[in-house]
Amino acid sequence: MIGKNNTIPIGFDGPDDILTRPGNSAIFLPSIGNKKVKLIRKLGPASGRIQITLKPDVDAKEGDIFDLKVSLILSNGTILSDEKECEIIVHQQKDDDSRGGLIEASRPNFKIIPLRKRDWPTFDWNEFNIGIYELKKDQETKNDILQIYVNLDSKYLDEERKRRRGLAYSQNHLNNVENKYIAYLAYHLYLQYESEKTEYETTFNETQSSQKNDGNIFTTKEQKDLELERVAKTLILSFRTLKDLDSD
Repeated sequence: MIGKNNTIPIGFDGPDDILTRPGNSAIFLPSIGNKKVKLIRKLGPASGRIQITLKPDVDAKEGDIFDLKVSLILSNGTILSDEKECEIIVHQQKDDDSRGGLIEASRPNFKIIPLRKRDWPTFDWNEFNIGIYELKKDQETKNDILQIYVNLDSKYLDEERKRRRGLAYSQNHLNNVENKYIAYLAYHLYLQYESEKTEYETTFNETQSSQKNDGNIFTTKEQKDLELERVAKTLILSFRTLKDLDSD
């Protein structure tokens, strides 16, 4: 949009330190096929994404088409690239309605995907993995969709199922526990996604003057995994009744 910052997430499946590590580092190069569109910043990679922000000049022409190309040059000379056609549009300012009303907030579509032990090889998971999220592009609508994966055969949930079966709880009861676990954990993963976006923006504000990113300011995968483990254990305990606690 003309005169506005436009943030573009780029899917990335390499290590977070690939651009900053001392040896075998890679180079990320965005190429914009329009001189009136400026690269404002680049953030990441972090948690499977590189984020770039573009801003068309105020004198850019509505309807202009240009190519955006991103390339990753690996240390061995291999070049990985992707290209997309973009169009410049005018941001439509909504009229201020002093009478109030509903405010429409922009949120990504999301999809919750429960996983079982048979799905572990796809994600290189084991019993200690709790869940992850991935921002992907919907092939039909071309909109971003946040896919939230929850491991229903994790060690902690599996132990709780076995414990409740030993107390002669019904299958319907166990299904209700699973459904609550999915809902609460998926919500926490969504909050992690929102927190990551905030980290991106905060990092830019703090480093804008120096244009420097030391690669150590983002929450690491290990920190997120430990947090998810803590949340999973807390959720399971919170589902227990006084009868459950007495049985322990």
